Amino acid sequence: MYATSSGKSFLASLTDNDLNVRLLAKRTRFTPLTLVDEDDLRASIRRSRSRGYATAVAELQVDYCATSAAVQNSNSDVVAAVSIGGPRKRLTSKRLAELGTLVRAAAEGVSRVLRS
Repeated sequence: MYATSSGKSFLASLTDNDLNVRLLAKRTRFTPLTLVDEDDLRASIRRSRSRGYATAVAELQVDYCATSAAVQNSNSDVVAAVSIGGPRKRLTSKRLAELGTLVRAAAEGVSRVLRS
């Protein structure tokens, strides 16, 4: 969950206590950019919470980036995530931010449908 944008969307939705429990698990470095340090991962999750979408930049695969946002059901449980990903050379940080906004809007739309 810590090396993907969808997984980070789920982590960002957790209470601080539940997140603390999840962060006790050992993390494997998949690429040089995988966030295995707890402070770095917490900072990424804080950014995800404030923006409403998560990103992963070459954290699971060297040349792959993605952005995602959580989908919630009528009980406010996270049940899915909407995600867009692609090659790192095409998904610059500026483009990821633009797509993150779109992904967040799409996830909010799906969440509204699930709540009705």
